[in-house]
Amino acid sequence: MVQASGPGLSSACISPHLSTSEVRLATRLILYIALSSVIPLAVLGGGASTVAVNRILEKTADLQGRTAEAIAVHVDTWVRLQLELVHLQTRALAIDRLSDAAKAAVPRLVLEQTPAARMVCLLDSDGTLTGPPVTSPTRADPAAAARALSRALEAAPVTRGPLVVSEPYRVPPTDTPSLGLATRSEGTTRIALELSLAPIAERVRVDRDEGVQVAILAANGDIVLGGGDLIEPSSVAELLGGTAVDVRYETSGGVAVVAATAPVLPVGWTVVVAEPVERSARALHEIRMRTAYIAGVALVFSLVVGVLFSRQLAQRVEGLTEAALKVADGDYGRTVPALSHTDEIADLTRAFNHMSGRLEADSARIARQRSEIAAFNEELQARVEARTQELRDAQGQLVQSARLAAVGEMGAGLAHELNNPIAGILGLAQVLLARVKGSKQAVLVENIEQQARRCRDILNHLLGLSHDTTAHAGRDEDLDLATLFRDTLPLLRGPLRLGGVEVKLDAMPVIWVRGQRAELGRALAQVVSSIRAAATSGGRLHVRTIDEDPVALVLTLEAERVAIGSDDWNAAGMGLWGAHRVLDSHGGRLIGPVPGREGGAEWRIELPRAKRQA
Repeated sequence: MVQASGPGLSSACISPHLSTSEVRLATRLILYIALSSVIPLAVLGGGASTVAVNRILEKTADLQGRTAEAIAVHVDTWVRLQLELVHLQTRALAIDRLSDAAKAAVPRLVLEQTPAARMVCLLDSDGTLTGPPVTSPTRADPAAAARALSRALEAAPVTRGPLVVSEPYRVPPTDTPSLGLATRSEGTTRIALELSLAPIAERVRVDRDEGVQVAILAANGDIVLGGGDLIEPSSVAELLGGTAVDVRYETSGGVAVVAATAPVLPVGWTVVVAEPVERSARALHEIRMRTAYIAGVALVFSLVVGVLFSRQLAQRVEGLTEAALKVADGDYGRTVPALSHTDEIADLTRAFNHMSGRLEADSARIARQRSEIAAFNEELQARVEARTQELRDAQGQLVQSARLAAVGEMGAGLAHELNNPIAGILGLAQVLLARVKGSKQAVLVENIEQQARRCRDILNHLLGLSHDTTAHAGRDEDLDLATLFRDTLPLLRGPLRLGGVEVKLDAMPVIWVRGQRAELGRALAQVVSSIRAAATSGGRLHVRTIDEDPVALVLTLEAERVAIGSDDWNAAGMGLWGAHRVLDSHGGRLIGPVPGREGGAEWRIELPRAKRQA
């Protein structure tokens, strides 16, 4: 139909040999085009004005509502920001705890940290100034401003948590209103601020060229900012504090107005956006003129342009447009049916489908690559953290080894120097014992000999610990850790009882370790003696074994006061250094003391498991 109408119609117009049927076909085509284009325009044009007015008013009301809401959100955000800023400052300052000199500096500090503040002062509990107000350079007559702020706060109807918010007020000669804030602290000193509303004044500027007026009304109906002859508080008094659209009223001057309102919740204000209904009527007149013009143009060009072809073309283009927008929004892979056409639009459709498919594939590939990169980064971060922790542990072990080596060298030197005098004392005691044997002094000489032997054993043991203990590996045996501790405990009950330390044996299953019984027993005794020295006020010592790898003996001291770092150097002549040395030679270690959450401390002795249990 469309393909025949183009060249066929032209041939009928220029050929003198056309038949009557061909002329009637052309006439019918013209009539069909006229009926399908001009008559619908004429019918729709009559009702277009009514529909247009309603739509324009609806859109006007919707636009006004959005505008009012946007301004309200802006004002709400600004007010909340100021309230939060002042609240955080006053809470951080704790002004009642400051000295008088420090209090005097508070107003200047708050003024500098609050951009919207024009004045800051301190008030007592009765609202009287306790010092001169601090003002910005633009604030004239500080005394008058302070009085106005005090009056506004006394009548303040709004409280926001720890703050009191006044109604907006003006202080001559400035025209920009101010907002008063004050803390509600129960102390003797309060912080009061005058905030300028200039930052939000631009958002409510009256645009008289466009005919739209904006105003912010206080809770009592007074205009805070903006306004004009279209906004009368009495007309919107019932709508204060609420949200409303398509509010219609007539001003005292007889002007019909459509308005919208939105609340500013923190301070109880209301944003009002209004414009005259006449502004919409001008748009209606313009619509009618354009409708008539379009009808005339359609009547002329409808005889030339094929309506069906244009609609078909438009539908195909709209399909491409919609698909392109979907792809732009991220709907990759969106396609448009190409049908069986072979024209340029069909080629464009196929090219678009190919592009959309490539975008979908590329997007999926990029997503996979991002996922792989994220996983690699997480794994790398975990490795770095693990390696860093290993380095820290190694560094701690090196420091501990260096300390133990230093103590060992010092102990070896002392043992070597004291060994000869002790040997002399022991020899003289033995000679003297032989002379006084059987007399009353023999008991005293025997005590001297025993103590000298004990000193010699301690020094020999200290010298042995200062050398490589692996030379005695042939004397190692399998030992039950719990039994070893129970065998060592009787030797320490006396000192523990004197120190007020009660020992409680918790769960202690049989756990086998490999080592020298005497060396490990002495190390356990040294650790327990050091714990007794740490319990300066007595306490309870819980002992348990843990069947892990490595196995562990855990000693938990419950005491009100623990002297962390104390060491009983009288226990075996060497303190915890000897215990560290013995445990290191057996492949174990001593961890602690670790302070507990509710007092006390914990020591942990770790040793490798014997092969019979590995």
